Amino acid sequence: MENTSSINPLIVEIMAVDLGLKYTVISAVDILAGLKMHNVLGSLYSTATNLDFGIMAYGGGVKYNIQQGAYLAATYTLTNIVDNLDTTGSNDFAAQEIDINLEFSF
Repeated sequence: MENTSSINPLIVEIMAVDLGLKYTVISAVDILAGLKMHNVLGSLYSTATNLDFGIMAYGGGVKYNIQQGAYLAATYTLTNIVDNLDTTGSNDFAAQEIDINLEFSF
């Protein structure tokens, strides 16, 4: 039996940007900032575009070097996800995160 299915393959285009900045105020204190952006455009098994969304995350923080191999950091991140195909904005999403990290390396 011959397969007459007209299913198109998955086609996706992804664009990504990842930027980071670290500034040392004094030898024990660093200020951190970052930005990540991802845009996805594509189609799933059809000729119509049915994937079009963007993810943007940015944040900043402070890192304090307690001693060699140990630091304390406080960071804040905001992430936005936007569905460009939905004109009502009902599929858009935002999340905030605050982290406190204490790390030791042996």
